[in-house]
Amino acid sequence: MSDSISSLREFYEQFGTNQDCYAYLYEMKWINGFVCSKCGGQKEIKAFHAYSKRCGTCLYEESATANTVFHKLKFPVRKAFEIIFWLSHMKKGISTLMLSQEINLRYHTCLRFRRKVQLHMQSTKMHPLKGDVHVDETAIGGADVLAQGRSKGNKKLAAIAIEIDEEGKMKRAYAQRLTDYSTRSLQPLFIGHIDAQANVITDEWTAYKPLKKYYPNLQQRKSNNGLNFKEIHIHIFNLKAWIRGTHHHLNERYIQHYFNEYYFRFNRRWSTIFNFERILKRLLRPIVIKYSDLLKICALNV
Repeated sequence: MSDSISSLREFYEQFGTNQDCYAYLYEMKWINGFVCSKCGGQKEIKAFHAYSKRCGTCLYEESATANTVFHKLKFPVRKAFEIIFWLSHMKKGISTLMLSQEINLRYHTCLRFRRKVQLHMQSTKMHPLKGDVHVDETAIGGADVLAQGRSKGNKKLAAIAIEIDEEGKMKRAYAQRLTDYSTRSLQPLFIGHIDAQANVITDEWTAYKPLKKYYPNLQQRKSNNGLNFKEIHIHIFNLKAWIRGTHHHLNERYIQHYFNEYYFRFNRRWSTIFNFERILKRLLRPIVIKYSDLLKICALNV
């Protein structure tokens, strides 16, 4: 099993057939040893089918794709691997339309599988931002006369948090879809992605004030037309440029999915050669919550 894939050419050399993909899933799924998903037994006996393992205790046979997003795919598993490679490795990502053309697969089939992958690209929330953290809100969308100041209009709202190192350079970042600019709407970004002891710096928007109860080091400064928040404004510009240049338009219901994808790559931009394997490991985790339920959770911004 390869430790990294640095180019599309290497990908095609390693995964030339569906069998190559199944063999990879088989090895990765049980890389730490076999444990029966039905009874918890660790003794295995010869399986009847290829790329499967059979429990010696309860005789349950499990395939390499069982309990994962690869189970009962309606298209070749190699094409699924291609989608994952494009989403996890390419710096600027790829639109679903171009993806469907590149791998010769129906647009809506690509879109459905993409959303499954995006759900697994969301942050584990185990590594919150620390040190100096800048937070700001933004509105995403084209020109809209109704979207003046903090009036939403027809635009999509989001809050951005970035970690700044001692040299003033951007490290990690996260974005959270907002329904409005209230404290209640901003709170999930703070609780989910920012350490309570971080030095949080925001503008003077009043909705941040109640959050000082949970973030004692939160400071509010004048924006000065963005000059006091140069780094986060550059980051927001790059995020919007990615949306405009790659996707042109995003459905508000699924915008958090695309934030998941963008920040999965952004926060691992110094080690992109390992991203394909990282996301595959996530996709092989047992599915405990139904996919339809995950969609509702993401859509409701819970």
